[in-house]
Amino acid sequence: DWIDQVPAALHAFYPGQNGGQALAEILLGKVNPSAKLPISIERNIEDNPIYATFPKFDNQETLAEMSYKDDLFLGYRGYEKKGIKPLSPFGYGLSYTTFGYSNI
Repeated sequence: DWIDQVPAALHAFYPGQNGGQALAEILLGKVNPSAKLPISIERNIEDNPIYATFPKFDNQETLAEMSYKDDLFLGYRGYEKKGIKPLSPFGYGLSYTTFGYSNI
């Protein structure tokens, strides 16, 4: 998988008015980014709990209407029901530095 071939992944979601500046500071190493995911990210699109019922883009007629058949099995409930381990689960996140303790 591509994710195993890169040292880091950065998803900015909706960074806002100063997002460009903030992203530049992260990429240039001026700040230490840290955050937790507000969603789960699946390894394959087919693993997404709503993939089977989401309209396919190859047919314009199916885009006009979407049936809601997932009941409560969206997000983590869908992953649990299908036994799928997300690539990055809700709440996942790191800081991109190391910390050390001494003289304690």
